Amino acid sequence: MKRQHTSSYTLTWILIGVVTLGIALSITLTPDTRWMAWHLSRLGEGKSLAAAIFNFTFVFAALILVKLATRIMSEVSTEGSHRLRTLFFGVAVCWLGVGSFPFDQFPIIHNVFGYGQFLLIGYMMLRLRHICNCFSERTYTIGVGVFIVTALLLALFHLTHFTTLLVVEIIGQFGVYGWLLSMAGDLRHIGPQTTTIRK
Repeated sequence: MKRQHTSSYTLTWILIGVVTLGIALSITLTPDTRWMAWHLSRLGEGKSLAAAIFNFTFVFAALILVKLATRIMSEVSTEGSHRLRTLFFGVAVCWLGVGSFPFDQFPIIHNVFGYGQFLLIGYMMLRLRHICNCFSERTYTIGVGVFIVTALLLALFHLTHFTTLLVVEIIGQFGVYGWLLSMAGDLRHIGPQTTTIRK
């Protein structure tokens, strides 16, 4: 019998579930509530069980993202599909870095990976139409909208401290959830023969 592969849509929900559950457990178990005035990465600081859960969550999520990227590209299945897959792999490497180098011990390395994933995801959101034109107008619009809102909030945080980095991270995270679900949802309705990827 032919082996049934997990679809990108299912893998996207698994990814969202793992990240959300891991962060929720870390929030519930952390002995340091000061993270609420700072950023999510504070949950990964120290030697507590909560910190271990937070850091492991990002390492595990990175592995799921690699699987998801491979599945998306196999469903798109056209020449040039490696380009988007490579970008997702880059994001996965950044997530590995975030989980492996806690902010309190490796602040510079942690920030490089943290802002690196923001730039990679932002690039994909802005350029997805030019990288791969098989997705719906809804998906492209969500991506551009999420990037603009998150980038503006991040700029306001750094320039005026209008809001906290935590708020920016949460809004950006839910935006990425919606974008990924829209991409995976599109792939449930299109076949490989209808997809086109631009070089």
